[in-house]
Amino acid sequence: MRLSDVIYFLAAKKRHWRLTRLLDRVAYNFHRVHEAVGYDFDTNGEARVFEALKGQNVKCIFDVGANVGDWTLLALDAFPGSEIHCFEAAAPTFESLARNVAGNPRVRLNPFGLGAAEGSAVLKYAPGDDRLTSAVEVVGTRDLVSLTARIRAGDDYVRENGVELVDFLKIDVEGMEGQVLAGFGRTLSEQRVRVVQFEYGQVNAFSRFLLRDFYELFDGYGYLVGKIYPHRVDFRRYDYIHEDFIGPNYLAVRRGEGELIESLAGH
Repeated sequence: MRLSDVIYFLAAKKRHWRLTRLLDRVAYNFHRVHEAVGYDFDTNGEARVFEALKGQNVKCIFDVGANVGDWTLLALDAFPGSEIHCFEAAAPTFESLARNVAGNPRVRLNPFGLGAAEGSAVLKYAPGDDRLTSAVEVVGTRDLVSLTARIRAGDDYVRENGVELVDFLKIDVEGMEGQVLAGFGRTLSEQRVRVVQFEYGQVNAFSRFLLRDFYELFDGYGYLVGKIYPHRVDFRRYDYIHEDFIGPNYLAVRRGEGELIESLAGH
């Protein structure tokens, strides 16, 4: 009997067996680990991205969706010559962020979020886990509190603050990445952002901004997109099989950054 026949027999005809359900759970968890599901900075590949960027003269970093500043503190340590612009739209979370980076002259704190244009947004704030706060209300998130937040466009901020080049733009806004990127349209079209790190996951099913949309947007601006794995960034062409909502982190790099792309890819 062929292996495919055994798989069909167990999965389709004996799906009620305890062994079959166990195999299904093992396969599911194996695939998630294989696809680098996890938000631990030291093990999910983000630390390796920092290592690849350390020799790249990183001066200007944008942390959009800075939360309480954990990522910012890591970036301050990794890139001692950099200035970090932090954006956090949820007022309670911003207060924690301000306390955590208080007095650091290399951090510019902005108590607003970034989006497609100047305006406001209603956030669904999660007091129990403020990392889940978003303008996208996700099914299953409980005890949400509605907050009104100020939103600005990245292009306007870049122009008003005389930012010539953003070396590293990190976006973690729980499904609103498409709006943030729309607000950086002019800056991206001029390739004045070298590297963009963004999240893609289940919340994108609710925001309706899919992985395919990321690929099309960045391709139009001349960027190469890859998924961050623990030991490499896999710069690959988009395929429907990648539209799995597993996440978590992807990287977009200017196509002209050949040496950096090679380093990130592990070649």
